[in-house]
Amino acid sequence: MHYIIGTILRPTGAPQSTGHKSLSQFKLNRKRSGPFLTDREYELFNIRKRPEEKYKYFFKDQITGDITELSFDSTIEADRFISNIRGEDLPNYEKFYG
Repeated sequence: MHYIIGTILRPTGAPQSTGHKSLSQFKLNRKRSGPFLTDREYELFNIRKRPEEKYKYFFKDQITGDITELSFDSTIEADRFISNIRGEDLPNYEKFYG
């Protein structure tokens, strides 16, 4: 498990301002990176695993406090997803510990 509770995600690709927009236009033009809005910051808030369940990762929107729950088959799958959102490469742990 590379990413731990408290990790911050800042999805990239926020829309650039090109003049005045109404609130309704702004809401319609928001871009997403996976389930996350690109103009927001999210905190890895909780990780849960119960027997016979997938790993559940909870991300908290730092502006609204809304929680996004995502399920993964493994922590490696979750790490790959988070590293992709963050635009980072994961270390090769197999090479390091092998």
